[in-house]
Amino acid sequence: MSIAPGVEAIVLDIEGTTTPIAFVYDVLFPFARAHLREFLQNPNNAARLREPLRRLHEEWLADPDHGPEGGHYVPVEYVESLMDRDRKSPALKLLQGWIWEDGYRAGVLRGEVFADVPPALQRWRGAGLDRRHRNGGEVDLRKAIDAESRKRKRPDDGQRQDEDAREDGSLDAQRC
Repeated sequence: MSIAPGVEAIVLDIEGTTTPIAFVYDVLFPFARAHLREFLQNPNNAARLREPLRRLHEEWLADPDHGPEGGHYVPVEYVESLMDRDRKSPALKLLQGWIWEDGYRAGVLRGEVFADVPPALQRWRGAGLDRRHRNGGEVDLRKAIDAESRKRKRPDDGQRQDEDAREDGSLDAQRC
């Protein structure tokens, strides 16, 4: 497939485009929920949590289901209620992204992508195209598309086909 003249960048969405929707709903969302309380209580996260927690409080104040008339503000309970209602809260998406990032970094989460994604990324990189993901708070594309989906071997020499893959199989963060 050739690339149209004048194209300088490719912008991808993760959910359903590079990664099966089931992975997002069956793996990523439950992982974020399971690690939410621990993440919010970790003193190492205090500084970076200030802004999202401020935003969440503002959202709670404006939320007709939960605002001042609906009870007392408890951040973790409000975040869980946003998850329950599948709300597209920017602050929630930021928290989920950080939790997923920690999971990928720790090796607890492993990405899942469609088979055509790694060769397409390689082809676009070879063509000098900038590759980005549409940021709705998801884990950065280069983290979501990681090791397990990239360890394909060539039958002739056993080498990986994806030059963006590091020796440990994870994606080279600077290239994607």
